[in-house]
Amino acid sequence: MIERINQVSSAIANAVSEQGTATQEISHSVVQASEGSSQVSENTREITSAAVDATTAAGEVQMAVDELDSQSATLRRVMDDFLKTVRAA
Repeated sequence: MIERINQVSSAIANAVSEQGTATQEISHSVVQASEGSSQVSENTREITSAAVDATTAAGEVQMAVDELDSQSATLRRVMDDFLKTVRAA
């Protein structure tokens, strides 16, 4: 009878030990998942920031293109007037 109690006690102790090991592994996996999730969030923030920067730069390029277009039209008018004056002379 005592031997049977020792066997059951030993089996329970082994099961508790295995459960503790499994719990530690689960805890470690949760920590890793959390770290991975944090990294994904950081990457998403960086991508969003880069997209905002790219949009801002695109707007600045568009403004520069519009300004060049305006200057080109002005230059074309000035040249047309100059050539009319030269031809008339």
